[in-house]
Amino acid sequence: MKEKKLSLFTLFLLLLMLPSLYAKYSDEFPYGIYANLRNGDKVDYPSRYATINLMKTLGYNATIMGTQKGDPDLPGLLKDLDNSQIDAWVLDWGWDKDPESDLHYASYPLSASSYFRFEAEFSSEKDVRIGDGMDNQYWYAAQSEKNLYRTGKEDMAPDASYGYVWKAEKGKDQPGHIFTDLRYRWQNRNGFYVRFGSEFILYQTNPPDYPDDYIWVKFRFKISNLQSGISSNTPLLRFYVTGFELYGTGFSSQMKILNHWIDNQQRSETIFTVHDYLLNRRGNEFLELELKIPYKDLIDANLLTADIDHNPATPDSREFLRLVNLNPRVYWYGNCDVELDYVEIEDELHHKISHDKNYWQDKILQRMDNVISQGEGNVKGFYTFDEPYQGQFDSFKLMQEIASQEDIPVFTAVYDFQVTNITLNKEQGIYYDHIDAFSKIAQPQIIAPDIYPLKPDLIWNATEGEKGKFIQYILDQKLLSVYQDCMEYRDKKEEGKFYPIVQVLGKWTLYQGQEQWVDWIQPTTAAQKVLLYLPLCFKPDGIFHYCLRSYQDIKGYGQRSIAFSRVGMPDYPLLVPDPITWRAVSLSNPRIKAYGVIIKDLNWQNSECIGTSRKKFKKAEKDNPIQYIQVQKQGIGEYEGYIQCATYLDKEENLWLMVVNRRANFFLPGIITEPQFVPPEEFDIYFPEAPPQKLLLTFKDSGRKNPYQNYAFYDPYEDKFYPYHNGNIEIELPAGEGRLLKLVNRTSNDR
Repeated sequence: MKEKKLSLFTLFLLLLMLPSLYAKYSDEFPYGIYANLRNGDKVDYPSRYATINLMKTLGYNATIMGTQKGDPDLPGLLKDLDNSQIDAWVLDWGWDKDPESDLHYASYPLSASSYFRFEAEFSSEKDVRIGDGMDNQYWYAAQSEKNLYRTGKEDMAPDASYGYVWKAEKGKDQPGHIFTDLRYRWQNRNGFYVRFGSEFILYQTNPPDYPDDYIWVKFRFKISNLQSGISSNTPLLRFYVTGFELYGTGFSSQMKILNHWIDNQQRSETIFTVHDYLLNRRGNEFLELELKIPYKDLIDANLLTADIDHNPATPDSREFLRLVNLNPRVYWYGNCDVELDYVEIEDELHHKISHDKNYWQDKILQRMDNVISQGEGNVKGFYTFDEPYQGQFDSFKLMQEIASQEDIPVFTAVYDFQVTNITLNKEQGIYYDHIDAFSKIAQPQIIAPDIYPLKPDLIWNATEGEKGKFIQYILDQKLLSVYQDCMEYRDKKEEGKFYPIVQVLGKWTLYQGQEQWVDWIQPTTAAQKVLLYLPLCFKPDGIFHYCLRSYQDIKGYGQRSIAFSRVGMPDYPLLVPDPITWRAVSLSNPRIKAYGVIIKDLNWQNSECIGTSRKKFKKAEKDNPIQYIQVQKQGIGEYEGYIQCATYLDKEENLWLMVVNRRANFFLPGIITEPQFVPPEEFDIYFPEAPPQKLLLTFKDSGRKNPYQNYAFYDPYEDKFYPYHNGNIEIELPAGEGRLLKLVNRTSNDR
């Protein structure tokens, strides 16, 4: 009996210990890296071990890794990661056209499927409902054009999906098109309305002919008030689909009419007659008409292509197809009243999933469970189609809803697609916000923006010239505004997460006959630190870096990141630390990860950029003793200021500051006069590091009796105090550095 009691007691203790036993490495604060890690047909064990060892050395506790059809050693890869205390977010790349294979239900290809519902009532930038004319989720419109006039107008309809329809009335409106070609609702920077098409990505499920793969187009409409005495074979509506293929830098002027299938018949157009109406009507309900267009027909018409970047000089994709253009059109003959609610367009995969969701849910979860079971408890979740366009928003939402049935998290990166190109309000400088559209439509539980602000044409020095390219302006307008928006989105989402993805890359190549940075310039060491620290000013739930490793050709052209391998090096393709980026990441990672754990439990108050002018310190609570904050003028370097300061409170209402010196490097022209042409090996010459700056915090005047003399700011990572002296606390920050500091009273041993 006694032995039984001891056994039960032991079992009880073991049960208590289970959460800690199974708490994996990134639960406290995910600090991850894109490592481009997956097994090939044959496992390159030396490269795998070297990559994992680099992650471990740099202190990462999570990574995004891949698996695919024919993966010879997924359990081994996950075990090696587990041995190095690294959790895995799995990019499940596998695909098999056989429905009996669980690879048929891999999440990455499925999340690349495309669907969108286009509300018919949007015909211009003007509001339908108050405010939607500036709402990024309603980014499209079917507009009147010079040679394609749209007849009718928007009208309220409580039973319509958005509460509005596009309505044309007999005897009032002229016969004509009630739905025309889809374009962006707002003009681009050149004053044109961009045609719809490239937002739709399709997975290559069964190349090259794609039998039984279709683009599906559905129209939802209502007909009433038929002309009296009308015969049963009289046409009411005409449905057809057109496309314009790419021609040079724009679209061809020659329209192609595409054949479609409906009721097992191939047609160039579908005429909806009085007979069709009488046959299908259900009281006053909306009717639906669905037609489909074979992938093969779209490919033959040059309207669907594997050239997904629309650049013939680059290889075609082996995984994806991209729509070039597609225009569902509806013509009204004027002999009835018609209300068009919306037009839906979806690809074959999305159509299958949405029409048999229970079956697909079971199969997708089986696949996810299979992958998870091959790990050591270190599979945290799944990474879906990277940087989705509008067409994939709903597929992300579908994958998230399905995975949530077993509490499996999913996430993906989302970037500022079309920013500064699609203009909502030129005077106010308001542009299309892709991340806002993604948040509203996809409703991600984890929001993970990958905003890479450092471009080749960046201006590093203060100037009255092109303000919009000045590095400090870019950080404010392009990066930090997004971080704050995503943090606020997270805060409204129950159990939401915010994982900013930080730029850790540049691309050095030969372009137009000259060596230069293309797309992104590699951050200098101090500027890299700035990018690493800034997320901590917006209370992230974790941080990911892009990326760990890159490959370069024999001349050194290619992507630059934390580590690289170059053709022609000894031991290629083993990785070598990059002398610029490795320095920043290796020195900063331990501190940032430690700060991240602390910040997760603090309450964010505000974040602002501090300059050299004295300004009132924003009170964190009524007893706050600090009155002013400023960057101390020192007259060193070309410009001063730009220290980011975030205010936090802990549960005891103690004040914390997260401060980052954003003034990192200057550009010093010489033989090379433009930053984009400076080779990486000459960064130290052309990009000198700025001197340290001092943040000055002035306490309230308390008269003769000084209650603040024992105050200090305390850095828990360094176990270092910044003491009060003559009414101030001074914090020196080297270029690019960040510090998390708690205001303490040293007499009370408060730390």
